[in-house]
Amino acid sequence: MGPADRAAPSRGDGGSANLCTSGVRSRLWTCSGRPGPVCNISGSPTNRGILLLTVTVRIRVQGDRPDDSGAAAVEFALVVPVLLLIVFGVVQYSFYFWALQGGSDAARDAARRAAVGSPVTCAAFVTSVSTNIAALKTGNVSVKRDYSATGSVAPGDTVTVTVAFDSLDFNFPFVPFVDSGRVFQQATARVENVPDLTLGDCA
Repeated sequence: MGPADRAAPSRGDGGSANLCTSGVRSRLWTCSGRPGPVCNISGSPTNRGILLLTVTVRIRVQGDRPDDSGAAAVEFALVVPVLLLIVFGVVQYSFYFWALQGGSDAARDAARRAAVGSPVTCAAFVTSVSTNIAALKTGNVSVKRDYSATGSVAPGDTVTVTVAFDSLDFNFPFVPFVDSGRVFQQATARVENVPDLTLGDCA
């Protein structure tokens, strides 16, 4: 840069020395890293060049960082299987616990009905319980009604109803399942009424 590119110090407004030249050359000269003030639009000295230099250096430093997109992809590949395993487990066991609760409700309802002898026949009793668990079962339904009496059933005896069935199994890989989703529930009630002497156990 020659002498023509610089201007001699002069007095500006307010009595301060004006060390800047007018034009773009001063700004370029300062932003390139050389010391010196930079003139703003009004011609007064400012440290704009230093700020611009600092911003430029920071951008260059950040741009020199290595690309870590490959590491992010590896981390994603390691985390996703564990996350999916947790999600599948939550879905599977939600259906299983729902079936457990529904089977328990069906067993208690059947025990209350058996305590008053309704229905009397085993076929109607099994059909009634199977209807209550229709939305929960996937097959292999077993319904039992056992009275404590060794002979004829009488008021004051107890009756135990056992309900067992297979719940929904999604067969998710690597997700353990309790008893392959088999639900087993029992309920006991005190016999209150015997409408028919033929009332008895149902295997």
